[in-house]
Amino acid sequence: MILARHVSPDRALTLLVVQLGDDLQIGFEGMPWHTHGDILANQNGLPVHVAVERFVAELLAGSHVLALLRTNGVLMDAWVTEDPVKDASYIGQGEELEFRLWDGIQTENPRDIPR
Repeated sequence: MILARHVSPDRALTLLVVQLGDDLQIGFEGMPWHTHGDILANQNGLPVHVAVERFVAELLAGSHVLALLRTNGVLMDAWVTEDPVKDASYIGQGEELEFRLWDGIQTENPRDIPR
């Protein structure tokens, strides 16, 4: 069941919060990457629902850098990156990696993104 749906201002991404049984998952619509509420809760020492709400609020406020992977120009995956430089080292032939915030601010160098 979809609990929340957020569309980025540029309409490039849709963030979903989904409940599957007892599990809360956060991810981008149509993309394989996702995270789980219990993982966020364990990382932050918070109850699951509070950790999910905080993570989503931070993402929407631009506190997390997003990586968008395109293969031959087609968006294949999007994720919250903890290490943009490391992620950039994994791209293959025909792939492009864009780093941006929720509102669409992007840069060639993810260290330049204002946070």
